[in-house]
Amino acid sequence: MSVSTKGLERRLAHAYALLLHVSEDEHGSRAVSLERCGSRDIRLLEVTLDSSASAAKSLLFLELYDDKRRVTLDSCRCDGIEDAAIAAERMISLAKEPDND
Repeated sequence: MSVSTKGLERRLAHAYALLLHVSEDEHGSRAVSLERCGSRDIRLLEVTLDSSASAAKSLLFLELYDDKRRVTLDSCRCDGIEDAAIAAERMISLAKEPDND
């Protein structure tokens, strides 16, 4: 595992801890920014399925979002921190690519 991947794992763990302090939106989701590259934002999202149930299930995703266009460019469900770090590296690379508007 590379040093940068280990650093991303620490940042993801911190972002996950921050999610606990973010209010859910109207869809039962919470998000925090992991990194910003220009108008593009890599976000960690927690989506709660059936928030009315006593045993609601939460799923974690990474999302590459373009604020300028207001569109999701890429997303990936994360089952573990190692997978999330790999996906985050890929999304950071995509976010740094030139915008071809």
